[in-house]
Amino acid sequence: MKQQILALSLAGIVLALASCSDDESTVAPPTPNPSTDRYVNQTTGDDANSGSSGLPWATITHAVATADSEITIHVASGTYDAAGGETFPITLKNGQTLLGNVANKGAGLSPTLVRGEGPYTASALVPGATIVGAQDARVAGFSIRTETSPFTYTGIAVDGVDMEIDNNTFLFESYSGVTSGNGANVDIHDNRILTESYGLYLDGSRIVIVFNNNIEAGSFGMRCYGIDSLHVANNVIGTTNVGVQWGSGTAGVIQANVFNGSGFSNGAILNHGDNLVVRGNWFNAGPGVQVAPGSGVPDVGAVASPGQNNFAGIVGVGLEHNGSGTVMAIGNVWVNTPPQVGVDIVITGGGSVVTE
Repeated sequence: MKQQILALSLAGIVLALASCSDDESTVAPPTPNPSTDRYVNQTTGDDANSGSSGLPWATITHAVATADSEITIHVASGTYDAAGGETFPITLKNGQTLLGNVANKGAGLSPTLVRGEGPYTASALVPGATIVGAQDARVAGFSIRTETSPFTYTGIAVDGVDMEIDNNTFLFESYSGVTSGNGANVDIHDNRILTESYGLYLDGSRIVIVFNNNIEAGSFGMRCYGIDSLHVANNVIGTTNVGVQWGSGTAGVIQANVFNGSGFSNGAILNHGDNLVVRGNWFNAGPGVQVAPGSGVPDVGAVASPGQNNFAGIVGVGLEHNGSGTVMAIGNVWVNTPPQVGVDIVITGGGSVVTE
């Protein structure tokens, strides 16, 4: 994510997302620049080399420390861990692009695997990470996991900087895939996220764009508290507890996602705050939208802007309202037409739901 994203309004983010292709075959790495790009090969490289394509380095740790800012570092397939000489967390410089096997998201028969963790003491964002990001940096084309699955350690820490994270596979052994905060701006797209607890932990970020990811985290797809502008679009999300958890943010849009799985114990979308818009999602597991007690209410559809959410695939409750206030949910598809209170919609607090 580059500096210009700071100027994007929420409407601009929507337009930018609409222009993105869902066809992953169009994803291609940038054309290498032999005069500036650097190379890493765990099998054939040596950190005493120059880092050129013909004389690659052996470790990512050495590459990011030695290469200048604004440099693309190409990483060959292999396992990059402490046994191979890596020191964790691997901390990028501003503008560096770490590029592995983008086409296969760092996975496949010959994965580009970064495996390890180390303490992160620069701030209170996380206690440890595999990779620590930097301003205008990008990480793409890797399988990423911690070594011993320590509690709250993350695959990539984005601490108060702007960053793009795409076409990676975050493996189960990590507590979370990406953790961002302290005013970070993140563009997270086209990843597969299989982490142990949280896919994305985004509290305290500024502008967050999450699109075209497959999120199959153990418990929580993503947690989003205190975010200035959130747009979650075109993802496939299947977890056991919550798909997207929203709270106390300035503006959030959850749009055109598919929520799969055997069921979400606390809702495919769990609303804890105000200012959330829910549009055009497809729910195959429920509860679809759950409103927490004492929270604000989401906008699930209005007369001027129908929700176009499809709750018909849910065996159970489409919308569960446990708070107060009125949830507008006009222009959606339910199992029953019109939706039945006590079946499609459950109200346990003092609130109400308007569907037509």
